[in-house]
Amino acid sequence: MAVTHSEADKLLQIEKIGITSDLPIFPQVVIEYKSKTPMTDGKTVYLPPEINIIPTEVENILQDPNLTLYIGSLFHELGHVRYKSAEVNLKEYVESFEVPTVAEVLMQLLEDSRITGLFRTEFQDDRGKILDMTTKFFLSKIKYHTDENGDKLSPVWNFAVMLHSLLLYDKLPGHFGSRKEREEKQRYELEFLSTAITNEDLNKRNIYTVKDLLAYAYNLAKPLVTKGYTVLETAKIAKQLYDYVVKAFNINKEDKEACKQKYEEIKNQTQASCGGIPSQDVDISSTSDKPKLEDVEKNSSMKEDLRSEFVKNLERTAEQEEQAASEKPNGEQIIENIMTGYKVSPRRGEGRVSGEDVEREIDKFTSDRFKKDLVRIVLERLRQRGYSQDKLEEIGKDLVKALYE
Repeated sequence: MAVTHSEADKLLQIEKIGITSDLPIFPQVVIEYKSKTPMTDGKTVYLPPEINIIPTEVENILQDPNLTLYIGSLFHELGHVRYKSAEVNLKEYVESFEVPTVAEVLMQLLEDSRITGLFRTEFQDDRGKILDMTTKFFLSKIKYHTDENGDKLSPVWNFAVMLHSLLLYDKLPGHFGSRKEREEKQRYELEFLSTAITNEDLNKRNIYTVKDLLAYAYNLAKPLVTKGYTVLETAKIAKQLYDYVVKAFNINKEDKEACKQKYEEIKNQTQASCGGIPSQDVDISSTSDKPKLEDVEKNSSMKEDLRSEFVKNLERTAEQEEQAASEKPNGEQIIENIMTGYKVSPRRGEGRVSGEDVEREIDKFTSDRFKKDLVRIVLERLRQRGYSQDKLEEIGKDLVKALYE
């Protein structure tokens, strides 16, 4: 059963208050329901008019797993607002690369990883769990694209999706979905990760296969989801990975237009297979009037503005940093363990296919527990903003009436 925006709006607006009411731009953050896929320009969150992805027959919208996906999509976009993804000129930054589309793919999925990591660390309650389930749903439904007719972007996309999953869960997308979905993806992942890389420059850096490249990328980018990094660090890491990726997949400026066209195709197919959860996220074109990255980098005040209070609180003491330095991420071992754990027959698909059935998890989670959490969150935020006890009681009664009747 489809969950429409008119049915979900009241809940989504309340959730928006819970996530953004402590932000200076809170009055300017609005939700509009006119986008095929969830995205944001930094102030307006665009959501689909309805979500109807998981087949279900329920009488109460609060028991519909599609509502969980609706709220999870909102949380993801509000994360981009809260952690300031669109506060710098990403459009000009991406277009400065020889093949902008490759840079955009890397930038989008790395920034998604940063946002999800920060959100679930700050909101260690059902809100973080809902975002996690929505992200896993995306990973369970997403399809890999094969390199056909000299297409250069497909391996970049597949690589970036694997990295996104690995950064957040230490697992590849083949871990998520129904048995059939997992089996298909796991088979491709084993083959893709074993692909040889023949670039001499990368070989000198001990990168001989896509598996080696993914391990390097994981070790480089893992701090995005564990430390108080900003979009500036995402851009730096995207630049480093871009230089390696174009070499690994033999991409040059002559591939610029072909990659651009292929990306539109990939986004459309991803929207179809995932129900639009998500495929674009930050509207890069909307950032054209924002400060350039290099200008922000040189201006200490502007750099400080990119750091939310939560990001500041994540920064560790010198002693903690020293301890963390001895606990560096080990992408090589993690990926090796994943590949070893995949028990898939290349021909018959027999054997154990491990992983999580995400749809079943979402369906099990979804219930009227939303209602009690929403009332608590809203009243807590309004109390922080100085509302009197009498006013809070009045608002609380209205909320309970709106949600339960």
